Amino acid sequence: MKQQNMMRVARNNKNIAQIKAAKALGLSISSIKSKEVGTSALQDELLRKAAKLYDVSSAYLIGLTLDNRSIKKEPNYFKKENNAIGEIIRNKRIAKNFTIIGMASYLDISPVYLENHETGVRPLYSDLIIEISLALDVSTDYLLGLTTDEKPFYAHNRSLTALDYAFLYGTCDVDKVISLRTQLNFSKTEFAKKLNLSSSRYFYFESGQKPFQRQRLIELADALGVTVFDILIIPDEHKSLCQPLLTKQKYIDIFFSLIKTSDIDAVVNAMMYLVKEEYAKDPNYLLKLIDTASDNAILDASAILAKSIN
Repeated sequence: MKQQNMMRVARNNKNIAQIKAAKALGLSISSIKSKEVGTSALQDELLRKAAKLYDVSSAYLIGLTLDNRSIKKEPNYFKKENNAIGEIIRNKRIAKNFTIIGMASYLDISPVYLENHETGVRPLYSDLIIEISLALDVSTDYLLGLTTDEKPFYAHNRSLTALDYAFLYGTCDVDKVISLRTQLNFSKTEFAKKLNLSSSRYFYFESGQKPFQRQRLIELADALGVTVFDILIIPDEHKSLCQPLLTKQKYIDIFFSLIKTSDIDAVVNAMMYLVKEEYAKDPNYLLKLIDTASDNAILDASAILAKSIN
């Protein structure tokens, strides 16, 4: 089900009239209607109230899970409620070693906006709650102060990617950006125009006063003819998480590249790591592997092959 349908479904499951639900949630009739059809966003305090009223997880209300179990029956719900949502986020962010710039970049919002969320100046809406809970590896109910259990009873509908980790842990290498821009013979003004930015905004970026966030960094890398990973400085201890994953097709390309450029002894030696010795004599083995093996077999085989030859 889609996110915008959950509020209505949850209310109907409890047989609560819309007018009564609106009063309990502190909403007007028009406002609750817009929340239920998805034309108006769900913010943190509303999600907290709705979870209590409808006795379901906030994750259910925003479409992260179809598990509509009674949270009142869960052992660690409502034991010690924490209304300081921003404080929870800040403490977990620091514990994860995410800087405010890195977290903001991952969320594609400015550091000032994130700071306002953490200090309670701005409310959090469901889209940010989902992404923050994913990055911090906690449940949405924990973020909203409904439970002391950090881990969700539901599974997230996606996992953090290498790119996500790169934004969370990395910082933009502005000096490298300047160097690449210079190599392309772009002035600051010309490059700002290429990025559809004002000259002043781009000048602030290169001076380190106003960092770019996720989407703008991706556009910046594209304009420079490199990947985002090429313009981010990532601490050594986190580099393994930030390595971009090669696709199956990329590994197949590696296979053929190695076969064409390496001597036959190197290829045979590599193959002997993959299969029993008697099969290593088959000159068509690699092609058969590509045609018939599972994705994991191809990934494992190509990794061993590349390591052996290199």
